Amino acid sequence: MPDRITVVDSKAPLAKGSFSNIRKYRELLISLAVRDFRVRFVQTRLGYIWAIVQPLVLVFILTFVFGKMLNVDTGGIEYPLFALSGQILWSYFSFAAVQGGQSLVQSQHMIRKIWFPRVVLPLSKSAVGLMDLGIGLLLLLVGVVVMGIGFTMNSVWILVAILLTWIAGTGISLWTSALSIRFRDVQHALPYIVQFLFFLTPVAYPTGILSRALPEGLAWMSYLNPMAGIIDLSRFGLFNSELSIEHLAISIGVAITLLISGWIYFHSVERNMADTL
Repeated sequence: MPDRITVVDSKAPLAKGSFSNIRKYRELLISLAVRDFRVRFVQTRLGYIWAIVQPLVLVFILTFVFGKMLNVDTGGIEYPLFALSGQILWSYFSFAAVQGGQSLVQSQHMIRKIWFPRVVLPLSKSAVGLMDLGIGLLLLLVGVVVMGIGFTMNSVWILVAILLTWIAGTGISLWTSALSIRFRDVQHALPYIVQFLFFLTPVAYPTGILSRALPEGLAWMSYLNPMAGIIDLSRFGLFNSELSIEHLAISIGVAITLLISGWIYFHSVERNMADTL
């Protein structure tokens, strides 16, 4: 006879015991993340090498289009490094948003059959994205060393930028996954929305270009996109680029708001998730 019985009650207090449940089911979270990471490279000849090739190909495309054809001014920073410093963070954010948004619908057979903290599913997608982010960061650091750019005390800010990217990406993942339960159109529209948002994010160009395109006095609105300030912070840490504390604060505020509100909304939907699916 089991020593402990878990009672699942749809009327339980909102998100009661959520953090402790995640800790208890951390092995499930890790196994799902590792499985998804491996599945992506099954039956491919290059295998895990694709995890290195993909960010390099994206940087090559950005360098050719924005660095060569459009000759974007990066303030003296070698364009491949400039693009990679933004691209690795953006790729993680977009991966968490799109894959997280599809995680619950794709795993509905698990949700209907067994109980586990449903938040494990979008969080596992965020964990998969962290693996890619780690590889991209390693490539970036190698590039910085090869280009002879020295590390300073400011370099620690790249780690803060990564943490903030996780906060923003996970927040979006919680929102999109929960919304996709009730509105299946979300998972179809989300890739297009993310693709559009890419061009409004200073990945391939400096933030100043977008700010100047806005009416005078409304430059701050570009930082309602949390990745704008976060990418600025990463470039400040690596290249000592210009950084506006006021604008960064807006992006950080939006990122934290996304995570907190997404957490609350997700658990409000979780109560009847199996029935809705």
